[in-house]
Amino acid sequence: DVPEDIFHQSMGSFLQQAEEEISQIQVEEVKVFSHVKEITKYFHGNAAKEEAHPFRIFVVVRDFTSMLDRVCKEVGRLQKSRNPPISSQKGPSSTSDDKLSRSLFPTDFDRN
Repeated sequence: DVPEDIFHQSMGSFLQQAEEEISQIQVEEVKVFSHVKEITKYFHGNAAKEEAHPFRIFVVVRDFTSMLDRVCKEVGRLQKSRNPPISSQKGPSSTSDDKLSRSLFPTDFDRN
């Protein structure tokens, strides 16, 4: 008898909390759906046409980011093929550095 009472109390408490959370989620769902409609209307114009597929905007964004990713990878490959790695390039020699320094700061070298 006592375990049944405890079970009923905990199930009642669970049910009450679940109902409250479901209500909150439903309110948030309405807000999110409203935002999706606004975004769809902004990008596609007449929202009435898109009413059957209100989440189409997410497909458009996914496709766009996929294309952008492919383009970025292709640009990276092109840059690698055009420019050899920095480590294989020879840097300026120390004599050219000295010449540049002397031309920029002639008095420092005259003192030595």
